[in-house]
Amino acid sequence: MTVSGVIWRGPEANMRLIAALRMRVKRVCFLLEADIKSSMKMGGRSATGKKEEGVKLKKTGSFRSKPGEVPRVQTGTLKRSITTELHEVLPTGRVGSNVEYARALELGYAPRNLSPRPFLRPATLRVEPLAKSIFAERIDGM
Repeated sequence: MTVSGVIWRGPEANMRLIAALRMRVKRVCFLLEADIKSSMKMGGRSATGKKEEGVKLKKTGSFRSKPGEVPRVQTGTLKRSITTELHEVLPTGRVGSNVEYARALELGYAPRNLSPRPFLRPATLRVEPLAKSIFAERIDGM
Protein backbone atom coordinates (compact mmCIF):
# COMPACT_ATOMS: atom_id res chain seq x y z
CA MET A 1 0.00 0.00 0.00
CA THR A 2 1.35 3.41 -0.94
CA VAL A 3 0.22 6.66 0.65
CA SER A 4 2.06 9.83 -0.42
CA GLY A 5 5.11 7.83 -1.52
CA VAL A 6 5.38 5.89 1.77
CA ILE A 7 5.43 2.10 1.52
CA TRP A 8 4.06 0.22 4.52
CA ARG A 9 6.23 -2.77 5.40
CA GLY A 10 4.75 -3.62 8.79
CA PRO A 11 4.71 -7.44 8.50
CA GLU A 12 8.22 -7.49 6.98
CA ALA A 13 9.57 -5.17 9.69
CA ASN A 14 7.90 -7.27 12.38
CA MET A 15 9.51 -10.47 11.05
CA ARG A 16 12.94 -8.81 10.90
CA LEU A 17 12.54 -7.47 14.43
CA ILE A 18 11.57 -10.89 15.83
CA ALA A 19 14.49 -12.55 13.98
CA ALA A 20 16.94 -9.99 15.40
CA LEU A 21 15.55 -10.45 18.92
CA ARG A 22 15.72 -14.25 18.65
CA MET A 23 19.42 -14.01 17.71
CA ARG A 24 20.08 -11.81 20.75
CA VAL A 25 18.17 -14.12 23.09
CA LYS A 26 20.17 -17.03 21.70
CA ARG A 27 23.50 -15.21 22.30
CA VAL A 28 22.55 -14.31 25.88
CA CYS A 29 21.30 -17.83 26.68
CA PHE A 30 24.51 -19.43 25.41
CA LEU A 31 26.62 -16.89 27.32
CA LEU A 32 24.67 -17.69 30.49
CA GLU A 33 25.03 -21.43 29.94
CA ALA A 34 28.79 -21.08 29.43
CA ASP A 35 29.13 -18.90 32.54
CA ILE A 36 27.24 -21.40 34.70
CA LYS A 37 29.37 -24.30 33.49
CA SER A 38 32.65 -22.43 33.89
CA SER A 39 31.75 -21.40 37.45
CA MET A 40 31.49 -25.04 38.56
CA LYS A 41 34.92 -26.01 39.83
CA MET A 42 36.27 -29.49 40.02
CA GLY A 43 35.78 -31.02 43.43
CA GLY A 44 35.78 -34.71 42.96
CA ARG A 45 38.10 -37.11 44.62
CA SER A 46 41.66 -36.16 45.48
CA ALA A 47 44.84 -38.01 46.30
CA THR A 48 46.22 -37.78 49.82
CA GLY A 49 49.69 -38.13 51.22
CA LYS A 50 53.09 -37.59 49.58
CA LYS A 51 53.91 -39.31 46.36
CA GLU A 52 56.89 -41.60 46.63
CA GLU A 53 58.63 -43.51 43.88
CA GLY A 54 56.51 -46.49 42.87
CA VAL A 55 53.80 -45.84 45.50
CA LYS A 56 50.27 -45.25 44.28
CA LEU A 57 48.31 -42.60 46.19
CA LYS A 58 44.91 -43.42 47.61
CA LYS A 59 41.91 -41.49 46.46
CA THR A 60 39.78 -40.42 49.38
CA GLY A 61 36.87 -38.18 50.12
CA SER A 62 35.80 -35.29 47.99
CA PHE A 63 35.83 -31.53 48.12
CA ARG A 64 32.20 -30.59 48.43
CA SER A 65 31.01 -27.04 48.06
CA LYS A 66 30.35 -24.99 51.14
CA PRO A 67 26.94 -23.35 51.68
CA GLY A 68 26.64 -20.32 49.42
CA GLU A 69 29.30 -21.56 46.97
CA VAL A 70 28.63 -22.83 43.48
CA PRO A 71 28.29 -26.64 43.58
CA ARG A 72 31.58 -28.39 42.94
CA VAL A 73 31.71 -31.03 40.24
CA GLN A 74 31.56 -34.52 41.74
CA THR A 75 30.38 -36.69 38.85
CA GLY A 76 29.73 -34.04 36.18
CA THR A 77 26.02 -34.87 35.85
CA LEU A 78 24.76 -31.44 36.93
CA LYS A 79 27.28 -29.60 34.76
CA ARG A 80 26.41 -31.70 31.70
CA SER A 81 22.69 -31.18 32.31
CA ILE A 82 22.86 -27.37 32.02
CA THR A 83 21.25 -26.65 28.66
CA THR A 84 19.60 -23.91 26.65
CA GLU A 85 16.10 -24.26 25.25
CA LEU A 86 14.91 -21.73 22.66
CA HIS A 87 11.31 -21.21 21.55
CA GLU A 88 10.74 -22.14 17.90
CA VAL A 89 9.06 -18.86 16.96
CA LEU A 90 9.10 -16.35 19.79
CA PRO A 91 12.20 -14.50 21.03
CA THR A 92 12.37 -16.41 24.34
CA GLY A 93 14.74 -18.96 25.81
CA ARG A 94 15.46 -20.86 29.02
CA VAL A 95 18.69 -22.00 30.60
CA GLY A 96 18.56 -24.63 33.31
CA SER A 97 18.86 -28.26 34.32
CA ASN A 98 16.50 -31.21 34.40
CA VAL A 99 18.46 -33.02 37.13
CA GLU A 100 16.30 -33.71 40.21
CA TYR A 101 18.69 -32.22 42.75
CA ALA A 102 19.45 -29.01 40.80
CA ARG A 103 16.57 -27.15 42.45
CA ALA A 104 17.60 -28.35 45.93
CA LEU A 105 21.15 -27.12 45.33
CA GLU A 106 20.00 -23.75 43.96
CA LEU A 107 17.42 -23.00 46.67
CA GLY A 108 18.38 -25.29 49.54
CA TYR A 109 16.30 -28.13 50.95
CA ALA A 110 15.06 -27.76 54.53
CA PRO A 111 14.00 -31.40 55.23
CA ARG A 112 17.56 -32.57 54.56
CA ASN A 113 19.18 -29.50 56.11
CA LEU A 114 20.87 -28.62 52.81
CA SER A 115 21.90 -24.97 52.59
CA PRO A 116 21.59 -23.27 49.19
CA ARG A 117 24.48 -23.56 46.75
CA PRO A 118 23.22 -21.21 44.03
CA PHE A 119 24.65 -21.52 40.54
CA LEU A 120 21.92 -20.04 38.29
CA ARG A 121 21.22 -16.75 40.06
CA PRO A 122 24.86 -15.64 40.48
CA ALA A 123 25.57 -16.41 36.81
CA THR A 124 22.51 -14.40 35.79
CA LEU A 125 23.80 -11.41 37.76
CA ARG A 126 27.26 -11.73 36.17
CA VAL A 127 25.85 -11.95 32.62
CA GLU A 128 23.21 -9.22 33.08
CA PRO A 129 25.41 -6.21 32.09
CA LEU A 130 26.55 -7.97 28.93
CA ALA A 131 22.97 -9.02 28.13
CA LYS A 132 21.84 -5.41 28.47
CA SER A 133 24.53 -4.27 26.04
CA ILE A 134 23.56 -7.01 23.55
CA PHE A 135 19.92 -5.91 23.61
CA ALA A 136 20.95 -2.25 23.36
CA GLU A 137 22.72 -2.82 20.03
CA ARG A 138 21.09 -1.17 17.04
CA ILE A 139 19.08 -3.39 14.71
CA ASP A 140 20.30 -2.73 11.18
CA GLY A 141 17.75 -1.22 8.83
CA MET A 142 15.31 -0.25 11.54
